[in-house]
Amino acid sequence: SYNLGFDSLANRVTKYFETHKGDLPEYTEDTVLHAAECLILARKLNIPELVKHSFLELVRSHKFASTRTLANNEQAPHALVPPSDILKLISVREIMEASWLTHADVLPRTLAEDCPHQSNMSKTTLMAQWQSLVHESGIFARYHRDPICGLKKLKEIDFVGACESFCDVCLEGLQEEWEKERVRLWKEVDTVLI
Repeated sequence: SYNLGFDSLANRVTKYFETHKGDLPEYTEDTVLHAAECLILARKLNIPELVKHSFLELVRSHKFASTRTLANNEQAPHALVPPSDILKLISVREIMEASWLTHADVLPRTLAEDCPHQSNMSKTTLMAQWQSLVHESGIFARYHRDPICGLKKLKEIDFVGACESFCDVCLEGLQEEWEKERVRLWKEVDTVLI
């Protein structure tokens, strides 16, 4: 409708998204349908909140640009994401994957070695439990491009309930660290989008 000149509809859409600030608590795993198209429209209408959500959806998707099949089995391209945004998508994806590897790949040192509250802790047991709760559960693979939601998911795991060897005091500190990382990543996306 924007291209057809229906400015009142564009104004209504803009006002709607301006009321939804796009804060971290509002960011969910919900899929943004047609993220590339949303990104392009949000850029045209200057709706930063929708730009960010669409952008993050593209980052966590398997591909930035794809095709759709037409009735005669020909491939039609989706909306083209501008090259400048492709470079930003690559940059943010690298940031997200590095963060996720740092925080979720292996048992955090806080739990394995630095815990002053554990006396009979078996590092092998803790590593096996971490492997089970984070890797074998599918969490690690699912969130490797979306640590903002992935770290939230880690915070929801009942580590102590799964293995009494996990120290609840150290886990609380680790959960605070994960939340700080979520906030840092959320802000870092803004710096890349500028």
